[in-house]
Amino acid sequence: MMKTYLAMIISLSILFMTACAPEKARKPKGQLDMKSTPKGADISINSKGKFKKQTPVLLTLPPGTYLLKISKKNYQPVWRYVKIRDNKKTSLTLTLPPVRGSVLITSEPAGGKVMMNGKNQGLTPLVLTNLKPGEYSAQVEHMNRAPRVIKWAITDIRPKKVSASLDSDIGKLILKTEPSRARVYINGKASGISPFRTELQEGRHKVKVTLTGFAEAKASVDIIRDKTTTKTIKLMRLPGTFEFRSNPKGALVYINQRTYGRTPLTVADLQAGKYKIRVERNGFDSISRDAYITAGRVNVVEFKMKRNTGGIDLIVNPPGVTVYVNGKKRGMTVRGESKNLSKVIHLRNLPAGRYQIMLAHKRMMPPTKKKYITVKKAKITRPKPINVWIANAVLKPKDEPQKIILLLEENKDNIIYSPEPGVRIKLNRSKIELVRPLAEEDQ
Repeated sequence: MMKTYLAMIISLSILFMTACAPEKARKPKGQLDMKSTPKGADISINSKGKFKKQTPVLLTLPPGTYLLKISKKNYQPVWRYVKIRDNKKTSLTLTLPPVRGSVLITSEPAGGKVMMNGKNQGLTPLVLTNLKPGEYSAQVEHMNRAPRVIKWAITDIRPKKVSASLDSDIGKLILKTEPSRARVYINGKASGISPFRTELQEGRHKVKVTLTGFAEAKASVDIIRDKTTTKTIKLMRLPGTFEFRSNPKGALVYINQRTYGRTPLTVADLQAGKYKIRVERNGFDSISRDAYITAGRVNVVEFKMKRNTGGIDLIVNPPGVTVYVNGKKRGMTVRGESKNLSKVIHLRNLPAGRYQIMLAHKRMMPPTKKKYITVKKAKITRPKPINVWIANAVLKPKDEPQKIILLLEENKDNIIYSPEPGVRIKLNRSKIELVRPLAEEDQ
């Protein structure tokens, strides 16, 4: 009972003391509504580190002025002063600019071409700007130097600097050809005339040489840095071709005294050089000349031939006379407008000169007759008609033997005949027992 009473006294004392104590003062507070673009930015207040929360966030702060830093990876930080008032809500929205970096690329020697993702960015020294954060690489190339790959990283806006040392990888090439003066192509590009010297990048290169009259030659050469490579290429001579033409056609072609055929004529697979050519055609002057074969080409040789023959237009009366030219039978006269007149015999392709024309007939007196005619080059000679004595009738005068004659003229009263060349006789028909033309069996 005593314990219970004591506890009640103590409780009442405590209650009394509490009721009589002074009231504790309230601490002032304000709010900061913090947002950012982009979201998720870290917040630092008065440079005392970061809050665990990220924007957007509502912060409760004592009244006062604060220095805020808003930061996010790959973005530039933003600093702001903000004033917090008691029992007030302050809103702040900040935009963080993205981080863009730059790099200075240099090379030794300068003037290297910078290639990124297959695109030419320019020549060193080169500044690239507005680069997003990340890892970068480029290749620096320089004529006659080994290319180099460079790398860098953009993490902030501070400029970067990278350098490339381009070592020389040049070797020398001495190219000779047999024969010389050939055109040289290196890797498909015309480069010069042999003998040829140049500097090339280390590695394998394609070489081509050409020379008129010779087969094209190709080869590969391996260039070693700081060394001289010598290569000799022997060229194979190509054969040539003659193409012979003549006017008129059909001329016989001789090459170095050997016959090859008649024009138009093609002779292939001849070695380059000089040849003696002669063409001949019956009735034309032969032509001789030197002609040259150019290797690998068709060499056209043309001849305009001049006729060296003439002809004779010959009339021999009466028809039926055999004509010989220099002892060779050339034909027989045939009947023309009448039985005693002959058509013209055309004797052609006779080289210029003097010809013996011999006429023959079994009833001709004398049995043969010769005449000499001069033929001029490209001329037709037309001598006067030649008349020969050829018996053409049978005559039986009264009281005389029968005879073979050349009947010249006849009418109802008389006949005129020739018993032999150069003699003309007129005979009255009253003195004639028989006169008739020679029958086929008499001829």
